Amino acid sequence: MIKNSDVVKRFQMMHGLSADGIYGTKTKAKLEALSKKIPFFLKGGHFSWF
Repeated sequence: MIKNSDVVKRFQMMHGLSADGIYGTKTKAKLEALSKKIPFFLKGGHFSWF
């Protein structure tokens, strides 16, 4: 089973943030900035980033 903290850590590592698994202000800001640039689509019941 995948934990939310594992997903957050992977996102942080992929985007040059400190990979502590905590959804803090820096992680939130990075996710919000990316969400404005990268469209996402709901496909097959799962979110897919393109």
